[in-house]
Parts: sequence; C-alpha cells; structure tokens
Amino acid sequence: MPVEPRRQLEADLGAAMQRYQRSVQAYDDAVGRALGLGPADLRCLDWLTEGPMTATRLAEATGLSAAATTSLIDRLERKDFVRRRRHDSDRRHVIVEFTERGLERVGALYG
Repeated sequence: MPVEPRRQLEADLGAAMQRYQRSVQAYDDAVGRALGLGPADLRCLDWLTEGPMTATRLAEATGLSAAATTSLIDRLERKDFVRRRRHDSDRRHVIVEFTERGLERVGALYG
C-alpha cells in the first residue's frame, strides 16, 4: 500500500474509533442517569458482569482505594444492585455480586 493512502486509512480509522468511543460514553452517561449511578458505579457493575469478585479485586479492577470501594459498594447495596457475602472458603474475604434485581435493571439497558 502506498504511503499516502495508508496514512489516510489510519486517520480515517482513528477518527472512527474516536466517534465510537464518544458514542459509547454518551450511552453510558445516559444509562447512569437512568439508573441514578455515577461513572465509578457503572465501572464497578461492568466488572461484576464477569461474575462475583472480592472487594479487594474490585478495588484493583476499578483503580479505587479500599475506602472508596467500600463507599461504592455501600451505595450500590443501598440501591439493591449488589450484595455482599462471605467467601465460601476464606471468611476473611467479602464477595460482591449482583442481586437479581440489579442484574435485571442493568441488563434491561445494556442487554
């Protein structure tokens, strides 16, 4: 491929990716408003779609501090999106998972 058409193709691809990113972000913002959730809340729920995880792993995945993660989980628990339960084999760990209602509410907008 000649240099000039390749550069144009790269520029077009970059512009398409930016438009896609903006449209995904706009949709996420609309979902957050509809559910009464902020960006960090949605990021947490996104990680939980992969399955239950420890609060520690959730903090690592979202990049939040332990204290911020605890507050986030508290918020999501009050709104009935998630629940906490003790780890089956290691009672020192807390597992965070979707509630059935939480999964239904999120799935209705992303499903």
